[in-house]
Amino acid sequence: MARRRGGGAPNHSAFSRYFASLPDVVNEKTLKVIKEGSELVVAEAKSLCPTGPDTKSANYPGALRDSIKYDLKTTRKGTRSIITAGAKNPKTGVPYGQYVEFDPKNNGEYKFMYPAMDKYSQQIHNDILAAIREGVRANVKS
Repeated sequence: MARRRGGGAPNHSAFSRYFASLPDVVNEKTLKVIKEGSELVVAEAKSLCPTGPDTKSANYPGALRDSIKYDLKTTRKGTRSIITAGAKNPKTGVPYGQYVEFDPKNNGEYKFMYPAMDKYSQQIHNDILAAIREGVRANVKS
């Protein structure tokens, strides 16, 4: 990946141009890895997500857990997976996942999204690199 003069952050436009020039087989393989990785993170987040007792919660128990999903967004810069927990308080209509994740009163006891992402981020990164290598090798053999 290209770097700016003097080090610093990678030059994302050069990086994007490089990936845009790769053959379709590489894009298909990396997209598959992104989907599989997203499914792993969603499953882990759901397993870690707290469920409130129905006597105190305006939602049914597990509403936050059941709202965790991923969506792939593709732009000319590439494809990214956006993982959300979109449950809303039925009285106010306000999404409350971020309050569960970041409430300072809980001292991190109820974190579910970041631990799930942390658990799989390196594996997803390595799998994407392997998919790129595999796709490039397949293209070279063709």
